[in-house]
Amino acid sequence: MLASLALALALFICVWVSRVFLASEIVGSFMALAGRTAIAWIAVVGGLLPAVTLGLAYGFLRTRNVLVGALVVAVLACVFELGVASVAVPWWTFATWWVLPLECLTILLFFALTALAGSQFAQRLFPAARVGVGVGMFVLLTVGAIVWPWL
Repeated sequence: MLASLALALALFICVWVSRVFLASEIVGSFMALAGRTAIAWIAVVGGLLPAVTLGLAYGFLRTRNVLVGALVVAVLACVFELGVASVAVPWWTFATWWVLPLECLTILLFFALTALAGSQFAQRLFPAARVGVGVGMFVLLTVGAIVWPWL
């Protein structure tokens, strides 16, 4: 359970950095950053980038019960996100209250799907190599997300 909490915290950190520093730049490259459509795309892209990359890494870490474990990690990351957002501002009172749940739905769906894909992709690797690649990806992406804002 402690490992799931650590992985969920890493996923939350990467989602937060992705939303704040990357998603608007990506969405801005193909549409004007005005209106509800842009807000929705920023939420989806902000959740999609870390969910796909870290979901793949999670798939390397697990050999059994990948889907259940991935859903636990994704739900915990969403709880962290909604909890931190709730402490910061009452987001549910805004006209765009649906943004954080949309981002969480994106995280849940894509983290679980890419974890399954990563698990299937890594079946031919030795167990120690699988874990090494999975942990390495998680550490590299999380440290990168923590350092990114200061670059």
